[in-house]
Order: sequence, then C-alpha cells, then structure tokens
Amino acid sequence: MITKLTAALAAFSPLIAGLAIADEARQGTPALMTTSWTGQLTGSTENKTFYGNNGKDIVAQVQRLDSSYSTSSIAAELTYHAVDSGTPQDLPDIGSPPMLWRGPGGPWHDYTKNGITYNYTCGLEGTADWWRTKDGATKLRNMGTDTALTPANTCARHWCYDTTAMYVCNYMDTDLTIPYYNIGWMTDGLDRLCCSDNYGKSGEMWHYRLNYSTVLGYGDCNNDAATSTPYPMGAGNNGACAAGTIF
Repeated sequence: MITKLTAALAAFSPLIAGLAIADEARQGTPALMTTSWTGQLTGSTENKTFYGNNGKDIVAQVQRLDSSYSTSSIAAELTYHAVDSGTPQDLPDIGSPPMLWRGPGGPWHDYTKNGITYNYTCGLEGTADWWRTKDGATKLRNMGTDTALTPANTCARHWCYDTTAMYVCNYMDTDLTIPYYNIGWMTDGLDRLCCSDNYGKSGEMWHYRLNYSTVLGYGDCNNDAATSTPYPMGAGNNGACAAGTIF
C-alpha cells in the first residue's frame, strides 16, 4: 500500500513534494549495455570520450561538435560497458523498455508495476544542456556503488560540466550518503520524462521512500560544489524546457 505524504520543502526549492512510499523494494533488472568512444576531433590534440546508448547516439554527439569529422570508423571502435547491474540503496531499476513522457508532475511508475512511484516536476529550474545531460547520467551510473555525501537539510552539486549540473537535495535531518549510481539513474529518468531533446533540460525527482530528490538543471561549475544549489527558472543559457515527446 502506498501512502502519499505532502511536505513543504525548504527555502532552496519552491516545490511541494508528494512523496510516494512503497512497502518493499524490488531486486534490480539484469545488466544493460552502454557504449563509449574516445577520439580526437578535428584540430584537437587531446582525446575526448563520448558516452551513449548506442553508436548512432555517439555519432550524433560527435557531429554536433564537429560536423566535418568522418564518423565512418566509430562503429568499429566502440567500447561496450555493462551498467545497471544492481540497484544500490533501495533504488528499483526500471530496466530498458521504452518509456513514455508523462508530462510535468508525474507520477512515473516503474515498469514492473510493483507499486513504486516516483514523483517529479519538469522545467521549474534553470535548464541544463540536453546532450550533456545524457553524458552525465551515463557517467554517474557507471560509477556503481561509489558514494556521494549530501549533508542534512541542504542541496549539493555532484556532477557538473560546462553549464549542466546534477544535484541532490536532502530534506532529512541526517546526512545522506547514496551511490552516484542513484543520482545518474534518477537524472536519466528526468532526461527521458522532461523536455524535448534539442532544448533545455530541467527537473526534480523524489526518491520513492527516502526524503531526498535529484535535481537536473543549470550549473556554474566554478561555484563550490558542496554549497551549490539548483538555479531558479530562467538562469543559464540552455534554452527553455520545451514540451515532451514520446521516446
């Protein structure tokens, strides 16, 4: 049975969180595969690594940065990684089936229909870059059980690149230590559920049982990560969170 709780959030977030609680967590789904490619773009002397769900995704990322780069050899040079091999700290894994965009406010039910619901909102923060979002979510999920600390009643930034950041907001009176995997997993959900690709991305998703959320949005990577909080809507330069699409 799921009990719905509504609590006023702290000053660093203007949202009202509906926290869904489930009686028990489920075991994770089998490992998924993700891919990466490392190479030097035109005029560069340093390698750059791209992460994606498949070779087509990586080719698209390369071409966005360097439209003149010949991508014909990328398919043969991909590295395959097993990720999502477990579900650290009460985080049921949705696996890999297609997921429909459901619009701001959710809820997002995991595909096993085990009664676990994630509440989320979209577009209420300054926006992240959409393809940096995919890159960051993949990298965090690949970190497995390496953990991130967020002090009690604070937000902290746990990933940042360029103008894209991923935060954890801990609404509990005790410090929170969770795997980076959790942050990447929830950010990946926000990426799929919020805002069309090719536009800005922002959103907040609450854990189904513990009183914390992951926030995706704009970030100034020069600011102290331990005290950096999500930016209000309108901050940054990544465009609006446009209407969602079906993935």
